[in-house]
Amino acid sequence: MKRIFGIVVATLFCGILLGYGVTQEVPVGGLKGSVTMKENKKPLPGALVSLSLIGQADDERPNVKAVETDEKGQFSFRNLPAGSYRLEVSAKEHAATVKVLAIEEGKVRETKLAAKPSDPYLRMYASQKVFTPDETPRIELHGFVPQKQVGLAVYRLDMDRVAQKGGYYEAVSPLANPDKAGNADLDRAGDKVTTLAQAVKERDAEGAFIETLPVGKLKEGVYFVRASAGEARASSVLLVSKLALVTKTDRTGATLCYTTDIATGKPVPGAQILSGANGLKTVATTDGDGLATVAKSTVDGNSRALLMARKGASTALVGFYSNPSEAGNTWIRGYTERPAYRPGDSVQFKGFVRRVSGDGYTLPGAGTAQIEVRDPDGNVLQKLNAPISVHGAFHGSFSTSPEAKPGGYNVVVKAFGSESQGIYANLVAYRKPEFSITVKGTQDRFTMGGKASATVECKYYYGGPVVGAKVKAYVYRSPAYSYTDEDGEQEAVESYGGGEYSQEVEAVTDASGRAVVEFETRAEDDPESFANDYNYTVSASVTEDGGKFFDGQGEVRVTRGDFNLTMDLENPILGPNDTPKLLIRTTDPLDGKKPAPNQQVRVEIGREEWAQNALVFLPDSKTRTVTTDANGEARIEWPIGKTPSLGFRATAVDRDGHRVVARASAYIVGSPALADREKGDLKITLDKKRYEKGEQAKALIQTDMPGGTALVTVQTDRILWRKLVPLDEGSTLVEVPVRQEYAPNVYVAVAYVREKRFLETDKRLRVEREDRKLKIEVTSDREVYKPGESARVTVKTTDANGKPVPADVSVGVVDRGIYDISK
Repeated sequence: MKRIFGIVVATLFCGILLGYGVTQEVPVGGLKGSVTMKENKKPLPGALVSLSLIGQADDERPNVKAVETDEKGQFSFRNLPAGSYRLEVSAKEHAATVKVLAIEEGKVRETKLAAKPSDPYLRMYASQKVFTPDETPRIELHGFVPQKQVGLAVYRLDMDRVAQKGGYYEAVSPLANPDKAGNADLDRAGDKVTTLAQAVKERDAEGAFIETLPVGKLKEGVYFVRASAGEARASSVLLVSKLALVTKTDRTGATLCYTTDIATGKPVPGAQILSGANGLKTVATTDGDGLATVAKSTVDGNSRALLMARKGASTALVGFYSNPSEAGNTWIRGYTERPAYRPGDSVQFKGFVRRVSGDGYTLPGAGTAQIEVRDPDGNVLQKLNAPISVHGAFHGSFSTSPEAKPGGYNVVVKAFGSESQGIYANLVAYRKPEFSITVKGTQDRFTMGGKASATVECKYYYGGPVVGAKVKAYVYRSPAYSYTDEDGEQEAVESYGGGEYSQEVEAVTDASGRAVVEFETRAEDDPESFANDYNYTVSASVTEDGGKFFDGQGEVRVTRGDFNLTMDLENPILGPNDTPKLLIRTTDPLDGKKPAPNQQVRVEIGREEWAQNALVFLPDSKTRTVTTDANGEARIEWPIGKTPSLGFRATAVDRDGHRVVARASAYIVGSPALADREKGDLKITLDKKRYEKGEQAKALIQTDMPGGTALVTVQTDRILWRKLVPLDEGSTLVEVPVRQEYAPNVYVAVAYVREKRFLETDKRLRVEREDRKLKIEVTSDREVYKPGESARVTVKTTDANGKPVPADVSVGVVDRGIYDISK
């Protein structure tokens, strides 16, 4: 009897639960329909039909459902929660909207929609705008017009007439505007040479089309091409020429011009260089090397300059911006003491003035800086003068109004005929953050293959921990590339955060405001070994119970082993009889200056080949094993035979069995090893990291498009040296004289034209200048201070030998929270 009663009670309870579940079900309905094009009543296939529920709270995730129409223009939605929806139809060239559409429970609503067409248009695309006389120019035309034909008109521009209209930009820009330019404007700018009508051959389901239109062979000149259909217009400018023009403009406004054959890359002598805003005038003629210098280019009201090269009927155009404030031989730079200010704050600023000389920079001498403070709209708020000290320094301050407009306030400084650039005070209507987030690895480093972890610490800015906050951490990783600092001594790790996405981790802060997030360091598709250590960026978003949220970010270092392995080729440019010299170093994984001695390293020699767009190492059977000395170093000299390419791979194993790998490669003079890559490569390699004055720097220029002549320059904001270098082979060695005026660094730049392509590259050349080195040491009398106490900070400046030297310094003390705001 008790058992029967239990069954009855259980059945009754289940019935109640089932009834409750039924009453809690969301009422649903459905929608089906079709979409046609309004202009022709044809079905619209592939259109996106979307529904969004009306009446959602602003902070809710939008509830949007979407489907595509089939080939008959039909669509359907099932199991839609009953309610009012907004329906939108969008396709490439059609759209429709229903602002309110009601879905009722248990019913499937049917609807028919007519999508309106887009306004007619034409768009012209020219993948290349420069052609040789032997080529047939083609353009690609995209359109959506009802007309069955497209008209094409080609005008040959008369550049002298263009210049009379006020310049190239002023003449050509209106022509490209279909609302402002008519045939009369074109007739005044040039002569019509071709007209044709092209039938639209293929359209998609909506009536849009893409047509390739042959313009036909054209003589040398500058051409304006216009397509039209009804009221729709599209246009482009084409250049047919044998001539190319390369320009380099320095800060004084002088421009070095180099004219070459656009196909062969050989210099073109005797080319006229023309300029002028109200009429073209010859301002220079290229010499036997195709070189000429224009003292100063004519600039229009928008700081734009245009130079034209002309040889026979061929022309070449180069447009560029010339900033007059950069002219002259004086540099002015400055800074403010804080990254951000509130309206009403006082702004302190400081700057330096230097004159440019043949020996680098010199002090300007006595003078006065004229200073203007401008608001974000460019209005001058204040003018003041400041004396320039014997060290070429100036400083000043200005106050802002509590009602001042937020934005960048520009401090413009003028002295000795020059003007400063980029001294800004950033005014922000901010309040200090209520709590700060610190993300840090739970230990200094982890080893690749194991788990790593980071501590996310959340603290109120002036109080205790933030307890019970939800932490969502996103983990990314990127290689920890090493680089050499400006002195060529200290190896450091460069990281910009982010990288490839790794994983997502959630946690909650404990009573101390901390949460630990743990993650894997190796992915399933990772290679067996890495040539670099990795930085794992942990980006944490923290939300407290009150709904306030803040973000923080930190990095966790993951190394390949318990030491770091590097391999440098001391002579990376090798001739036929040269012997490569390898320097192998094993150091602490975090401190590149601390050696990790007595490590056994196996070195393989091989060659590098390109396969499927990747450079792969193919080892030879020859190997050598060395052990690093007390300084963590080992050297190998390895005679080689004739080879198109040369690579080295070093492998060491730490005490836990982790493999640490390093690679190096050499450049073989005259090697065709890079010839199989996609054409258009230009590279320069220097034989040393640093030079002394009087040396000859060896620069290896490599290209997969030999045959032309490159313009090689040593440059900063000026051109200090130049030379034309024939690139007859894939690799060409150039000797560059190292002068004292190059200190502390310059760039060796290569500009090259070949087969209608312009290639350029550069490499920094560092020059020792011990007599100009300045070392700065900052110390304080305590590590920790209490509120109200005074701090004593000592700044010491010495030369390269440690001898004290007088210098102009500035010290700023700023609340750390200001830097958090500036981020």
